[in-house]
Amino acid sequence: MQLLDQVGATDFPINAVQVIEQDTSSVPRTVTVNLNQEWSKTASIDHIFTYYHLTPLNRQCYESTYAQGERFETLTISCNFLQPKAYLEICVADNVEKNVLTINDDADVPKCCYPTFPPETPVVCYSLLISCEPCETPQLA
Repeated sequence: MQLLDQVGATDFPINAVQVIEQDTSSVPRTVTVNLNQEWSKTASIDHIFTYYHLTPLNRQCYESTYAQGERFETLTISCNFLQPKAYLEICVADNVEKNVLTINDDADVPKCCYPTFPPETPVVCYSLLISCEPCETPQLA
């Protein structure tokens, strides 16, 4: 998994996305991931949006709120036809008083997610590239 882009100041928590399956036999190929709320150790997050390809022609956006450390979603994402990669965007919006995000988190949640929080709410967004093929272990000669 690779972080392609980040808008906002809050770092992406390494354990927020966990690949659990890469299906190379399906058409299109898919990758299944668990999403974990790793932004706060002590509080729930007000809004977490996930934006991805459910099918090659159908993008989905879901909103979730859950306590720290919980798996809040399992997603199966369609891979790109031209390369075995899947794209996932995660946006987190949280009240600044909870001290999870800062005023420097100034991203915009995609409009198709229909965000319904006050405009002054801090938002950070991450764009991820996820491999749809299992890593191969090199053979020693």
